[in-house]
Parts: sequence; structure tokens; C-alpha cells
Amino acid sequence: MGFVTTWLAVAGILSTAIPIIIHLLLRNRRKTYEWAAMSLLIEALRRHRRRARIESFLLLALRCLAVLLIGTALAQPIIRGSLVTGMGDDLVVIIIDDGIVSGVRHEDGTTDLDRNVSQAIELIDSLSPGTSLALVGTSRSGEALIEEPTLNKERARKILRSLEPVPTSSDILGAMRSTRDLIGSHSKSIPCTVVMFGSHRKGSFSTSSNPFDFNPIDRLGWDEREKLELLTVTPTNDPVSLLAIDSISLRKPLDIGASSSTMIADIELRRLGDSSESMNNMIRMDGIAIDGTSPRSVVIPKGRDRSSIQIEIFLRPEDAAKDGSTIIDAFVDERVLPGVSRHSLVTSSSRNIRVGLIDRDDFIDDGGISNVTSMEWMTRSLDPARDGIISIDPIDPVSIDDRRIETFDAVIVNRPDLLSSSGWNTLERFSEAGGFILFTPPTDALVHGWLEEFKSTFDQDLKFNPETVVLTKSMGLSNDGERSDLLSRIDDEMDELVSPISVSRLLDIDDSSAKRLLLCTDGRPFLQLWGSNERRAGSIALFSASPTEEWTNLPVKPLMVPLMQELIRKGSTLKSRARSLYSGSILNVATPSAREIVSEDGDSITLDRNRNTLRPLVRTGGWRVLDSTGRTISSIAVNPDLDACDPTPITSERVREWFEGTGSWKVSDFNDIKSVLSELRENSRLSFALLLIAMTVILAETFLNRRFSNNRVRTSIIRSDGGARHA
Repeated sequence: MGFVTTWLAVAGILSTAIPIIIHLLLRNRRKTYEWAAMSLLIEALRRHRRRARIESFLLLALRCLAVLLIGTALAQPIIRGSLVTGMGDDLVVIIIDDGIVSGVRHEDGTTDLDRNVSQAIELIDSLSPGTSLALVGTSRSGEALIEEPTLNKERARKILRSLEPVPTSSDILGAMRSTRDLIGSHSKSIPCTVVMFGSHRKGSFSTSSNPFDFNPIDRLGWDEREKLELLTVTPTNDPVSLLAIDSISLRKPLDIGASSSTMIADIELRRLGDSSESMNNMIRMDGIAIDGTSPRSVVIPKGRDRSSIQIEIFLRPEDAAKDGSTIIDAFVDERVLPGVSRHSLVTSSSRNIRVGLIDRDDFIDDGGISNVTSMEWMTRSLDPARDGIISIDPIDPVSIDDRRIETFDAVIVNRPDLLSSSGWNTLERFSEAGGFILFTPPTDALVHGWLEEFKSTFDQDLKFNPETVVLTKSMGLSNDGERSDLLSRIDDEMDELVSPISVSRLLDIDDSSAKRLLLCTDGRPFLQLWGSNERRAGSIALFSASPTEEWTNLPVKPLMVPLMQELIRKGSTLKSRARSLYSGSILNVATPSAREIVSEDGDSITLDRNRNTLRPLVRTGGWRVLDSTGRTISSIAVNPDLDACDPTPITSERVREWFEGTGSWKVSDFNDIKSVLSELRENSRLSFALLLIAMTVILAETFLNRRFSNNRVRTSIIRSDGGARHA
């Protein structure tokens, strides 16, 4: 037997001494005086002493038993496996999937989470009163919903009823780790049962950080408990279909008469789940710096899961942040899973792409084409029509700083040899924030010591010869390099465009981690690209040859303009993508002046000294980055991970296959799980029965005490009368 409240049981046992102490304290300790008729009374008392002693001990025992029973009842005794009590001393941990996919809505208006909560509450109601309960959610890295296991069922019910689908991925493995920690803090002798409630749709297992490949994950340690059961409900077989916005990209219309503030939004749509029927939904756009658009209809035919639509919008630069960024929102009329009905994008409200050109003007212009500097070639190739679509701002290498660089969409570095240590650090932070940087070798340098700074700043596995390689015979370019989204629009013409290019000087640079977009005919890289990684959100490109005629004839060939245009146009979009993250992520703001971020509905999150948010960003939509004065200096977009929203049902076999790496899980029907945990319960429980017995004992003690007292009084009277007559 065990006790829910052990200290009350101990107190009840100790309290049995109270009647004994009272009995000892109240015994007759008066001094005896002998008198004439005393002998008769002593004789009568001697005859009835044994009976009186038995009566006294019986009453004392009943009083002690009553106190013991009351104390034991209040301590709620537990008899494991008793068919009479129906109570158990085990721990039950309920894991409930409250990630975004749990918000799938059914025809009756209920969600998957509503159904899972109902089952969890039904299971709690069936548990014996002495069972400890713990709750763990799968959203927000699987944190515990109750810090410590509790016997308070009503508290657990209230927490479950308050749950709503959180727009984050379902972190099932994180929930299991939290469960393991909860179990590990309790005695190993206590039997534990873990029950997971969830519809087990594909989205619960398919997240960007944990792809749904059904490979067994690292086995969790459960403290080698012998009395541990791991149970999960059978997955749903309810197929649903929903439409989500996969991406948004902006471009200028080809119509020359279009306003400078007119943009075309290309919206990519993705169907998730069942594709056996066609879909017809409405799309609209809105935002802080754009005029609202009328809804547009989009149709996805049966059997297809992709579609796209174009919507014309009008930007208002005056409503944008300090850096020109603004939030654009696209909405889809999605009622099955409202959490995916919105997609936000950070974009520049300006019609221009702003490029910082780090170079030093030597103010020499003799009019000869052979003396045109790399700065001039870059300017001509990026803005050949002088329309200012790509605006170029020359910056001296020694005067760059964070506040100036952060306003650019891309940076071209023609004179890396003149950068100071602080300049390299500025470029590093710009790259971490998603900025695109293009490096070219300085034209007149024979030894390129800046490559060592390049390598250490961006942590590249770079192998290089610092000396300029002067070829005795120029060589051409090859289109045998790797493909990249940066140059996707000119891939089809690349063979024709590279054929007239020749190279007479270059740097011998190579890095196995880089994409080699263009190669020389001898296999050496001419243009390399380092994409984003865990450390930085932006990309870095490097030409092995300076864009001047001393090194290559590229500047005077047709490839120069489309090559530079595509590198800058596509590269500049990376900064906007870097400002979009999944719900539930921790944000690092690269802008030094940033102090806090604020959501559209006023939720504020302070940044720590490293400019990381103190808690994850859960709310989807646009967030404003504020400085210490409260001024908006940048924008952030938070979107759901669409992989985590996939409502496709999966089989019990696949659930079991994925779970087997974490322990001996059993996939069972809910009624089977309830029968495993439910004990046979009768109307009377042990505590109630003990209280009834205690009341019976008290009544018996009262009755016997009164009867014994009356007998003693009656006997005394009779003896006294008889003694008087005898006298």
C-alpha cells in the first residue's frame, strides 16, 4: 500500500497516541482514605474490576482506531491493482500534438486538436485518483505544459481545453526529450505510461529540421525503466486538401508606360494533401506600403499540386522602414487550415536595386577603351540605359561602415586590397544579414594578400596562389560549370555568350565548397559562388579575373551586361529572403542599432546583447525592427513551414517505423489505450470506505461508552442499597 499524501498517514498513526495520553492523564490519582463502609465497596469493586478494565481497554482501542482510520483516509491510500479501490500509484505523461498541422478543420467545425484534447480528457477522467499527470506539447520545441506532475485533474483539463494550434512545426522528438526529463525526475520504482495524442499526419513528421524519411532517429534513454509503457493512438485516415502560398517574388512590368511604383507579384501556390479533386480559391494582397488589391480566383486542376498567379500592386515608399523595406502579404481563402492562409515577404519599397561599389576613383580619363576602370565597366553594365533601375553608389574602401552598407541590396568590391579590418568586419555582418557581395581582383595588383583576409573573414576552405597568373596565351571560357538560380535566366544562351570570351590574367583560386559557375577551358574556376550557410544568410561571388581588358575581354563582350545584371538582380533578392524565417525560430538581427522587434498586433520582443530575440518568433506575419528611439529601421517576415502543414494521412506501420528509434512504442486504438490505463472502479473507494468505518467506530464507541457508564452507575446504586440494608 502507498499513500498520495504520506505525511497525513504518518500524522494519523502518531495521532493514535492521543487517546492513550488523555487516558493516562485523566486516571484517578486521588489519595485513598479508609472509612467504616469502605470494605463493602472495595469488595464490590474487586468483583467488577476485570470487567471494567476490559470495557476501558475496549473503549480506548475504539478511540485509537477511529483516529487512525481518519488519518489514513485523509492520506488517500493506494492499493496497486486492487479491484475494490480502482486506484494506482503510477505516472502518466500525455504528449499532445499542438503544432500547426493539428489545426486541420473538419466539416463539423472541429479541429484535429479538438478531437485529440477530447480523447486526452476522456483518458484523464478514466484514471484512478492517485495517478500523477504530466502534459507535454509538441510545439515550441516540445516544452512541458505542466512543469511538475500533478494529481490535480481539473488543472490538467483546464490546460488541455485552453490549447490552440500553434503556427510552428511539431517537434515530436523534443516532446519526447521533455517527457524523458519528467520521468527521470521521479523514482524508478513508480510505473510510468506515456501516451501520445495526435492525428499523425505527414506534417507532424515533415519539418525542415527533421525530414520525414522514416529513418530511425537516435534512441532516447528512458533511464532503463522496467515499468514503462509507450503508447500512441492510431493515425487518422481522413484525407483533406488545402492550398498554401509557397513563395512571392516581385518584378517590374515590361510595359514602358507603367508607373515607377507598379510591381508584378508572382505568387507560387502549393496544394498539400489530397489531390483527387480540383480546387478553386481566392487570392488577394495587402501590406503597409501597398494599396490593397481585389481578390483573384485561382484554380488547381485535379491531380496537380502546383499553380501560380500574377497580381499587379502599387508600392508606397513613404510608408516603408528606414532601409526601404516593407512587408507584403498574400492571403489565400483557406478554411481547412487557416494557419497557412497568409504568406509574408520583406521587399524593398523602392523601384531601384541599390548597389554599393567599393572602389577608389583615380580621376584619370584619357578616353581610351583600354584604360576604362573596373568601376566604370561595372557601372556601364549595371545601368546601360541610364534608367536608374539599378542605382550605384561608389564608396571609398576606407570609409565603409555598418550604417551605410546596411542600406544596400548588394555590394561589389573592386578594391578588396584597400579594406581595413573594420571594413572586412562590416562586409561580414552585411553577408550574415543576407546581403550579396561580389569580389573582383584589383586591376594593378601583382600580389593579392587580401585573399588571406577573404579566407579568414568568411571562413572559407580557400586554396590560392597570391600572385597574379599571367598567361602566355589567352584561354577561353567553358559553360561546364555548376548551375545556379542566379544565372538561370541566361542558362539557355550561356554557350553562345561565353564562346567569344578570352582570359589573359587570373588568380589561381579554388574551393571545394564553392559552386563553380563559369570555368576556364583548362578547368580553373572563373566565377565562384559561396551560398548561404548556418553562419550567414547571404551569398558571396568571386571573379578570378578583374573586369578590365588587361585581364579579360569580358567587359566588351555581350556576356558582361546580362551576367552582371543577373548576378545583382538575383543576388539582391537574397537579402529579402534572409529576412523571412519560419515560425518558432530565434532571430538574430544583424543591424547594430536594433533593440527590439514588434509584431503587427503589438507583441514586443527585446534583443539581447548579441541581438538575438529573447524568445522564439511564433506569430506569423510582419515584424518591425526598432532602434532605441522606437524608429522602424527594418522588417522581418515570419511564415509557417509548409512541410509541417502537410495533412496527408500516414499508416500505422510508418508511424511505428519512425517511432521505433525512440523506444518500444505501441500504436493502438484509443479504447485499447484507455483499457490499459483504466482500473475497475466501484462506487465506494478506499478513502470513503475508511471514513465510513471510522464513523461507525465513533458511533460504536459512543454507544458502548454510554452503556458501560450506565451499567457502572446502576451497579453502584444497587451495591450501595444492598450494603445499606445489610448494615
